[in-house]
Amino acid sequence: MEGNITNSSLNQIANFRYIGIAIGVVDIILGTLGNLLTIVVLARISTLQSSFNIFITSLAVVDLLTAALMMPFNVAGYAQMDWSLGGAESITASIQAFVYFCCGYTSITCFVLITTNRYISVMLPTHYKTLFSKSRIIGAVIISWMVAPAFLLPVLLGRGADGRPIIGWHRDQLLCTFINVTGNWRSYMQVLRVLFQFLPIFAMVVMYAMMLWRFRRQVANVENPTLPWEKQNNGSEGAELMEM
Repeated sequence: MEGNITNSSLNQIANFRYIGIAIGVVDIILGTLGNLLTIVVLARISTLQSSFNIFITSLAVVDLLTAALMMPFNVAGYAQMDWSLGGAESITASIQAFVYFCCGYTSITCFVLITTNRYISVMLPTHYKTLFSKSRIIGAVIISWMVAPAFLLPVLLGRGADGRPIIGWHRDQLLCTFINVTGNWRSYMQVLRVLFQFLPIFAMVVMYAMMLWRFRRQVANVENPTLPWEKQNNGSEGAELMEM
């Protein structure tokens, strides 16, 4: 019975794998060319070499690595319906999953840094140059590249209670991902999701909402300006009414 269910699920995955292949090929082409072009333009045009664009370059490099180096292995897995570089639980499958998640989580971290940069420039403009000097931006980018590998290294090196690796080739998903998340490792995977998915999304939504509120308030002040002498007159009129 279990074997029939497994075969049925594999057949369903096989029917939809062509969609994954098509999306993967498009991602490889557009992601590689687009991010490579972004990096070249930012590197060659001096007027674009601002401190803020260091964040953009970092994000482009991460996405280039994902599109050019990681996605081809995913597409090959969909096409072959197997991990041909050593087997499902080989070190190559674990490394593929590790690097793929590192790229994804680092990309999210870069988005958070960019959002934070824009938030400070809008909400605290007087502190912007101090908080985002070129040296501090470079330091923030370096740290952002180290955070995801630091949190994912235990997953790469760890083993489950049965001695199997935590990440490797997932036969049902046709991807290198989490394959043995029982016990404490399941809790650790949830921690990773909160840190690198839910919290970043929540933080970015809140910051952009506050920036939108600030912009709307500034637009309202421009459309309905109050001149200094009008404030003074309003104050005088209020005092006269109080005396009466």
